[in-house]
Amino acid sequence: MPWLCPACHTPIRHDELEDKPHSGVRYRCPICRLDFVFDEDRNQLVVAPLPEDEAVRPPRKRRG
Repeated sequence: MPWLCPACHTPIRHDELEDKPHSGVRYRCPICRLDFVFDEDRNQLVVAPLPEDEAVRPPRKRRG
């Protein structure tokens, strides 16, 4: 059974012997380029959180 990107419904490549995605592994959609992880509670792929280093931070106020 193919795993589909929740955003664009494109099949996500994986090992055909795997019946479901592995927890903690990032899977990438080749079309929309989003990263997904498997949420075991909801039994579906969800958008992977950004690492703290890449998270958008509010602009710093200038001293003046």
